[in-house]
Amino acid sequence: MSGMGDVASPREFAAVGIKHIYLHSTACAATLAHPQNDLSEVEADITRLGAVTGTSARAQELVADMERKTGAVRSAIADVAPDRRPT
Repeated sequence: MSGMGDVASPREFAAVGIKHIYLHSTACAATLAHPQNDLSEVEADITRLGAVTGTSARAQELVADMERKTGAVRSAIADVAPDRRPT
């Protein structure tokens, strides 16, 4: 592996037979180009996890349900001025 305290690279994981996945939604906020203000990274992570665990259909159902719920909230607050919405 890398030097003491370093994070192993994907190549190093593969070399020792360890499967891994990087979850973007849990990435440190300081490393992001801009603050997250939506669930796109969470949805992408669920999709990735579904792919690696053989549960893609269930992952897609979960993402679709999340999108329905957030869409309903967007519709419910559509007439509320942005500065009056909760953050």
